[in-house]
Amino acid sequence: MSVVAARALADEMCHDHDIPLLLLHDFDKAGFSMPEPLSARTPGAMSFKTKSERSMLGLSLDDVTAMRLEAEYQHIPRATKDALINNLRENGATEAEIAIHVS
Repeated sequence: MSVVAARALADEMCHDHDIPLLLLHDFDKAGFSMPEPLSARTPGAMSFKTKSERSMLGLSLDDVTAMRLEAEYQHIPRATKDALINNLRENGATEAEIAIHVS
């Protein structure tokens, strides 16, 4: 997750040089939440100068399955689990992707 200064720098560079913004992410909650600070629907979100293309680069469910990556299992309290599930859904995760995070 980036700080405002990093987002402002990326915006300035993309705007000045007309280049796309590439977002590298892992297959975890933060990876699903990453685009949110760049979204205009986020309360208090910064306004971007550019409407440059934004592309997500990183692990997908297909990648995780193909590479047989193991989940990082941990005990998650019920309230935390419910919040995690809701957050993943809000950020576009499929039911199959959610299942990997909460099983």
